[in-house]
Amino acid sequence: MSSDWQEDCKRRVDTYQDLKSHGAHALDEKAIASARDCFERNSSGSLVPRPYASYGQPQNSVRYIAVALDGEEGGRDLRDAVAHVTAQVMGDLGENMEAYLNPPDTLHISVFHTGRPERPEWWRPLSSSETKEEKAKMTHLVESTGFSKGTFQVVVEDVVLASSGVLLLLMSSPDGLPAPVDELRAKCRETFTNANFKQATYVLHTSLARIVSNDGASKEQLCKLQAAVETASEKLKGTRACLRTVWYVEEFSMMACHGFGGQASDIAKTV
Repeated sequence: MSSDWQEDCKRRVDTYQDLKSHGAHALDEKAIASARDCFERNSSGSLVPRPYASYGQPQNSVRYIAVALDGEEGGRDLRDAVAHVTAQVMGDLGENMEAYLNPPDTLHISVFHTGRPERPEWWRPLSSSETKEEKAKMTHLVESTGFSKGTFQVVVEDVVLASSGVLLLLMSSPDGLPAPVDELRAKCRETFTNANFKQATYVLHTSLARIVSNDGASKEQLCKLQAAVETASEKLKGTRACLRTVWYVEEFSMMACHGFGGQASDIAKTV
């Protein structure tokens, strides 16, 4: 397993460079249109994630573990700074573009999914007893990695707008070495062998916002947006934090892990 998760770290740099080379200058219209279907408007007209139940999907079929952008050793400060620059980037898109901003208290690094929403064959509904057992396994795996020592340090590498319209915060370990998340993902792959679908692998990233409408944005608009993304990246690059809280998430709505959209419970909070 050692070489497996160390290889994940080695490929992180190339993956980040690839993400950065695509983005606001070449937005994927199909991906944005697909994402728009994941949202609806509430009674006040605001965009909210659509419940999985509206797709006929079992309520607890999407589950994962994630590291919260939180904590008193820079995590909360990083979260607040990220939320501020996200609002700046997405606050002036123009009338023909619209974005959904993830609530600050939901910001996280996804580690491993045991059920995903994209395809029915990836749904993994569990009974309450099975969910309890899965959560216990996750807790054991977390405690067997560097998280148990409170050593998950991150440093911001970049803020990028992916071609899918997702604004991403990209992070790495300060020393460039494999992180506890890399080790934890490898252990999850060994333990949950039926979760043989799309997983986050090389990246330590947080999804900050998502463009859900791009009705003929001009080249000037896209250039202005890209410039705002680059400014945000300059502000955050090099920011460090120690992250100690790991969540077990049962997601009830598309891309929403808290509140109406789901529930996240702590399975590790090292001190």
